[in-house]
Amino acid sequence: MKYNIMIVISLLLIPMSFSISEIENPLEKSERLITELKLYDALIALEPLLTDDKKSEDQEEALWVANMLCDRLQRILSDEYQEYYQEHGIKGFIKGDLTKEWGKIDNLNRLEANFTYFEMGGEFLYHYGFLKRLVELYPNSKWCPAAEYYLIQEGNPVPRDAHKTLKALYTYVKKYQKSGLTELYMAYLDIAHINHGLWAFLAHPDDDPFGMTGEFSSGNSDKDKELAADHKVEALKYYAKFIVSGYQGRYSSQIKDAHQGYEELMQNKATGYSILVID
Repeated sequence: MKYNIMIVISLLLIPMSFSISEIENPLEKSERLITELKLYDALIALEPLLTDDKKSEDQEEALWVANMLCDRLQRILSDEYQEYYQEHGIKGFIKGDLTKEWGKIDNLNRLEANFTYFEMGGEFLYHYGFLKRLVELYPNSKWCPAAEYYLIQEGNPVPRDAHKTLKALYTYVKKYQKSGLTELYMAYLDIAHINHGLWAFLAHPDDDPFGMTGEFSSGNSDKDKELAADHKVEALKYYAKFIVSGYQGRYSSQIKDAHQGYEELMQNKATGYSILVID
């Protein structure tokens, strides 16, 4: 009788062991879905790790992978959202109703991705929720140096505070000046852009198309000219640093943009205002 019971238990355990072995690791499942270019599904597959209260190497990696996926998904989901909106009528752009029905952004924000809708650009913006958690939970992670750059502006299309953002960028490039990080080179271009924008408002206040010169002016025209000259020097310097950096990012247009900005600034053209106003 004892042996019969053991046989029965063994037979019950066999299918259980198979079912356990067939459970796919979230990272492996996500990688498989990424290979199929199912990026949204790949991120949702990471949910068990993203919502786990227990810290682990897998969770650390999952946060970084989720961040990379969100960086790509913000454009993909923006396009899908617009297609969904057009298909379901144009009685009024009621974002709340559509996202409730469509659901994808809600699902990602439930996992603390932190997406918002940027009405001026008609697109979703990712504000690096997963990166923030990565830095908080794993401050010694190998991904933290890159994360520090993205968290300076937190996914906002323009600096909320130009001077504060500029100061943070200078601190970043000083800290990682010998790192060779791609983000270091991206910071060069950001520094050039912000200095270019400040120069435009201070050097050509009468050409300001946005009426925002007062936000950047010192209130003294002579002082503004001095500040403009300093910003021009810095913008040219960092445009040049970016151009020769060997940057190989995913936006090839940025090299062309840097050359154009450099040339326009050299010619003192009244351009660059939009850098601080719209993306």
